[in-house]
Amino acid sequence: TALGLPSTCLDATLMVAFSDPSSPFAYAHWVGDGSVIARRKDGGDPLVYQVVYPDGMPFYPNYYLSKDAQDHFSVAKPCRATYSCNDPEHPRIGSWDPYERYHYWLSFDKDVYDIVALLSDGAQSFRDKDNVPISEDQVFKEVLAVKVVTGEFMARRCKRFLANCAPGVTHYDDFSVGAL
Repeated sequence: TALGLPSTCLDATLMVAFSDPSSPFAYAHWVGDGSVIARRKDGGDPLVYQVVYPDGMPFYPNYYLSKDAQDHFSVAKPCRATYSCNDPEHPRIGSWDPYERYHYWLSFDKDVYDIVALLSDGAQSFRDKDNVPISEDQVFKEVLAVKVVTGEFMARRCKRFLANCAPGVTHYDDFSVGAL
């Protein structure tokens, strides 16, 4: 086990965003399910990519460590990932064929986008006091309502979002957000 951690630590979605100051692009890479959203500098609608496994069993990084785990995943749960993007013209990099590699890459032009945020599938689990689902678009809008992008800006934004939710609003899955 790496770093003394059990391999089961990798039975979860892994999302990474990074940017090299010398590059005109920021990148997102992930294995599993979740959403990547990017805020446009011009105030236009955010770019939204989502990978959803409706049967609830994404291909997790741990499966790369064992051929038996890959075979079990393929037999037990044939990949039924669904992909969506609100801008079909936005370029994708890497594999989008879940049977091929199960991981996804995106690039974002830093002249066009000022925030790239990674969200766990918990963003899809918000419900109002009557247990009616809250639109993911509304959650995304709240997450991107950042005024100052310095320091721990996303932690501040998410704390404010959760504190300002209407009474009775809750979520039923992990809600994790990272951004650059």
